[in-house]
Amino acid sequence: MESTRTKANRERAVFWAAVSGIWTLLVVLSIGQTALHLAHRGGTIPWTRIIATHLVDWSTFGLFLPPLFWLARRFPIERERWRRNLFVQLLASMLCVVAQYALYVPLARFVVGPEQSLSGLLASMGLSELMAFWALIGIIHAVEFYRRGREREASALRLEARLADAQLHALTARLRPHFLFNTLGAISELIHRDPEGADAMITRLSNLLRATLSRPDDPLISLSDEIALGAQFIDIMRIRYGPRLSVDIRLDPPLRRALVPALVLQPLIENALEHGVARRRGPALVTIVVERVRRAEDDALQMAVTDDGPGFPPTGVTEGVGISTTRERLGQLYGTRYTFRTENTETGGARVTVTIPLAWREEDDPGRVVCAAS
Repeated sequence: MESTRTKANRERAVFWAAVSGIWTLLVVLSIGQTALHLAHRGGTIPWTRIIATHLVDWSTFGLFLPPLFWLARRFPIERERWRRNLFVQLLASMLCVVAQYALYVPLARFVVGPEQSLSGLLASMGLSELMAFWALIGIIHAVEFYRRGREREASALRLEARLADAQLHALTARLRPHFLFNTLGAISELIHRDPEGADAMITRLSNLLRATLSRPDDPLISLSDEIALGAQFIDIMRIRYGPRLSVDIRLDPPLRRALVPALVLQPLIENALEHGVARRRGPALVTIVVERVRRAEDDALQMAVTDDGPGFPPTGVTEGVGISTTRERLGQLYGTRYTFRTENTETGGARVTVTIPLAWREEDDPGRVVCAAS
């Protein structure tokens, strides 16, 4: 990833290269204008003298560009102190005219021979040169206004990103205790009738929490890691439900590199177990299907968790903490680019389907996330 300092240096180099190009263009145009004027009058065109004179003139003028940029940043013409800063800019421009001609006169005499005196130049060209400096000052203030606007926009975006990140972490923090309390509740139900099973659940829960808390603090993880976390949770629940629970996981191997929100499957699996398997007598099946689907705007990753329980009630789905928090996290991460659908299957079970943009990390640059093109 390009560092902030490197990017700033590159932008600064591009800016000064553009300034140099514009300065060169102005020199060429002024030389051409003088040559056309002499040609129109029918005189000879002393190219060497014209070029040397204009180079000296524009070079001495260009020397004041950095100081004027400093003045614009130090004394910006803004609402609070615009009168004082405007006076400073006016005084500075007058001093620049005098200083420029003080440099120009000896240099021009050295390069092209006798020219006007300093007082003569100030009397004949001082006002027009002052106007040129004010044109330059106006351009500099426009550039500075644009730069400050971009800085404010970037600062607002950074603040918005930090706020979104804090909200995302808060949602993730809300999800973990909910999952923990529900699992501890299942252990408490089992502890009296099957102490060995409860002990095994505690051990596996400890391993799952260790795997969850030890991973990097990143909202996105690979699908293979998310499936592994989901499998650990399923292993815990197998002790509770015994051999009657079957879980079928289907996904294409290339999708294991895809990025998904951490702990996105666990609430969906927990919902299928609590509202499907727990309410069904006899064998129960939970199916997890992950596949690549095409949308109008991009390729997407679709994750569907289906149970063969009684399904959602006719009155609609009442979302608990796990489902509602997952929906909020998806909104924080993807905005409007995700879908979250709950429905009953044709055979009576329930299905929760999450669709998100398909993305993965570059193998040679783990910090870069690449989305699949449609």
